[in-house]
Amino acid sequence: MTHFRLRYEQVGGHVHCRLFAGKKRELTHAKCGDLTFTEQDFADLRLLVGQPDFEFVMEDVK
Repeated sequence: MTHFRLRYEQVGGHVHCRLFAGKKRELTHAKCGDLTFTEQDFADLRLLVGQPDFEFVMEDVK
């Protein structure tokens, strides 16, 4: 099964995301695309996609 990694960063009232997919959690992931959500939509997404093969990773703050 494919492992997904969603890297995200809160910017104002929106959450900016980069979605990646890979064969396993520990292997290299390829970028699938960029997404932007409202805060509420992102909270709803996290509830709907709370599966072991879908990982949410907060971006490092610079």
